[in-house]
Amino acid sequence: MVTSFEFDLHPLGPEVATAQVLYPYGNAESVMRAWRDVAADMPESVTPHLALWGADPEIPAELHGMKIVFVDGVSTSPRTSPPSSWLRCASSVRPCSI
Repeated sequence: MVTSFEFDLHPLGPEVATAQVLYPYGNAESVMRAWRDVAADMPESVTPHLALWGADPEIPAELHGMKIVFVDGVSTSPRTSPPSSWLRCASSVRPCSI
């Protein structure tokens, strides 16, 4: 049983970048393998995220109800490469078009 929880806040910014790319679920294996390789080389200032997702209201309406591979990330350093460069996990796989 947890009776308390304490955490510290850490300064962030002044610049924070975020990006997301949605891939068709049929390409999940290729995207996950490429993401694994890309994520391993990302600097500590980047927090990568990958999810196999049934599209919900938080994403464009054209994708509602579709299974997708959701790749996103946050960078807390202006020296980190542009978000699109570290989210293009599988150059041979086209992202979902909306």
